[in-house]
Amino acid sequence: TTKVVLPPMAVEFVCTLVLVFQAPERLQALAWTGAALLAFVWLSTIFLQVPCHGTLEVRRDEAAMRKLCATNWLRTLGWTARGVIAAWMLVPAA
Repeated sequence: TTKVVLPPMAVEFVCTLVLVFQAPERLQALAWTGAALLAFVWLSTIFLQVPCHGTLEVRRDEAAMRKLCATNWLRTLGWTARGVIAAWMLVPAA
């Protein structure tokens, strides 16, 4: 899984840094909110999903599968919120 998800996550991280440090003043709050959501997603990944994947690499474990499915909703919500923020940032200033 790491080989597949790490490159896009690295690109997302770099883009987030660029937005935080280069976004116009009117978009700074949104850029920082997006960065906070990314941190939330990464922390969820590191502390909740990665251990489940580690267990599942070794053996079939129903509890790990249930936890993985349940906690993946945290990442889904975080990335969905980031998508909404990204779309909002594309709206021209009035």
